[in-house]
Amino acid sequence: DLVNPKESFSLAAGASVSKFYDGVAGGPVVVKSTNGVNIFASEHRNYQTSFSETLGFPANQFTTEYWFTRYAYNANVKTWILVTNPSNSSADVSIFIGNLTTAHDSFQLAAGQTAVKFYDAAQGGPVGGPVVVKSTNGVNIFASEHRNYQTSFSETLGFLANQLTTQ
Repeated sequence: DLVNPKESFSLAAGASVSKFYDGVAGGPVVVKSTNGVNIFASEHRNYQTSFSETLGFPANQFTTEYWFTRYAYNANVKTWILVTNPSNSSADVSIFIGNLTTAHDSFQLAAGQTAVKFYDAAQGGPVGGPVVVKSTNGVNIFASEHRNYQTSFSETLGFLANQLTTQ
């Protein structure tokens, strides 16, 4: 719910806080300063015997296209692509895996909603890369890739297409 916050609190200058919401799952997750003071946020996750931390992503850097190097879904590695629409209008989203001219999947994502996508290689799903998650109607989105390998977990934030370079 992007209108009604889960919690609101004050944070003193130089202080930090760790929040835990037992039983809560879903997204998008938004951490926002409501008085104009700059903040820095991260999300910590435990999965079986592993731990992962993902830094927050600045809302003023959302764009329409994110890149990842690879997608894999097999007996040992499970990959999920998460796409969030932080805007106030629907986004038309296409996911390209390996083939950058033909979308592997296309769908509409309502304002404020998150989609979780996974494609099982045993059922004809793709393996390889690059992976591109793109809003085709110009609405800013946000994408990340979650990956489990046996008992470990990691999350990679999408790389902004407008920041790709030669080196």
